[in-house]
Amino acid sequence: MGEPLVSVVIPTARRPHFLARAIASSLASAERVEVLVVPNGPDTSWRDVADYFGVASNVHWLPIPTPHANAARNHGLRHATADFVRFLDDDDYLYPAACQTQYKILAASGADVCSGNVDVIRADGRLIRSLSNPETLDFVEAMLTPSRMTHPSGHLYRRSAIVDVSWDESRAIRQDTAWCIDLAAKRELAWIRYTAATGVWVQHAGPRISRGRDPGPEALKQTAELILSAYRQLEVGGRLTTARRVSASDALWSSLQKGLQYDFSYWKSIAAIAESFAPSRRPPSAIHRLPGLRSFSPLAVETILIPARRAFRPVRRGLEKLGVNRV
Repeated sequence: MGEPLVSVVIPTARRPHFLARAIASSLASAERVEVLVVPNGPDTSWRDVADYFGVASNVHWLPIPTPHANAARNHGLRHATADFVRFLDDDDYLYPAACQTQYKILAASGADVCSGNVDVIRADGRLIRSLSNPETLDFVEAMLTPSRMTHPSGHLYRRSAIVDVSWDESRAIRQDTAWCIDLAAKRELAWIRYTAATGVWVQHAGPRISRGRDPGPEALKQTAELILSAYRQLEVGGRLTTARRVSASDALWSSLQKGLQYDFSYWKSIAAIAESFAPSRRPPSAIHRLPGLRSFSPLAVETILIPARRAFRPVRRGLEKLGVNRV
């Protein structure tokens, strides 16, 4: 078969009923492919899936004792041999035809990253919505902005561009967001947006890391700290542009809108930082564009909205328990 064109890294634990689909879609996604499945932790249910695929020479099983998806991703990346790499969660899957086009685009372009869209689909196959990448040519700007699209099934990387960028093995949630922002902060990457959907993010009722539109106070703070850290790296490296300042400001305001109700003092300080990044910006929601409110400071408007946001919190939680509005 020759050298593989693409390595697909799949961390897995306790989800054999989804895993076979993820592997099959990966095998169909390229003419030459190696699938690196990394079971992590004590669970051994993956062995039934391994038996199903038998002695397939392009499916490699690399179990590790550490029960963490990021440890599995790092392990898989270390064993990847192809020029191109993509990551896929075990409960999601790829669109093979779109991925094949994506591989050709990246190979022909010489770019470092090619990012497609991602369909968010219910367990019964119904489409909820599609996630698309921000309309910019700048990967850094795209990863800083609150509309960033970091789901692994959308992104294809040249291995040489990411081989030394580790996934944070201490991070419990928003793992893909943290890794993409870290990657963008570390170096300039040539980026191509691909407007077709290359993968599927399945919304099922089983155990999942994602926490919906409001991930909770600590996750919101972690995202703000990721943005601040990336901003400092860009500033030290002389890589800040006006558009990147604006994107970082928008990201901080976006997290503040959800987080202010939990810790007013912390988010008040974040508001001051966001204003220093881009003084003319306001939080990215329609209410801040109303003529009567533009004379008020964004923090004042958000403070007034705290009771309404708190009142809606149990409604949101109820919807998420029913599988509604989790993304």
